Amino acid sequence: LKHVERLFDHAFKKTWNRKFAEYSTKNRVYCPSRKCGEWIKPSNIRREDGRKVGRCSRCRTKVCCACNTRWHGATSCPNDPETADILAQAKEEGWKRCYRCKALVELKEGCNHMTCRCGAEFCMIC
Repeated sequence: LKHVERLFDHAFKKTWNRKFAEYSTKNRVYCPSRKCGEWIKPSNIRREDGRKVGRCSRCRTKVCCACNTRWHGATSCPNDPETADILAQAKEEGWKRCYRCKALVELKEGCNHMTCRCGAEFCMIC
């Protein structure tokens, strides 16, 4: 192994090690920016509001790890299985989503006119 190591320069070995780490990572995430496409290392992936978000080390773009597109911000990812489960439960329970902030709202009693915590007003029937 020492003989082989002397055959390659430092730049090649560095690239080799980076590519080896990339291709041995399961469920790789790449930057969705057209001019980038950089692999996002697992060390650059964090949980934010219960969802996995990556940050591209080259262009600093935030990436949704559930669908490999730009980060959705406050809105939920359409491909996130946990969100889909919660929305299915909400439908069963008769909860509604606020049109403005997407928070789930439950009517316990009283009239069907709701005022969300974000200030949006809507009807629970409509």
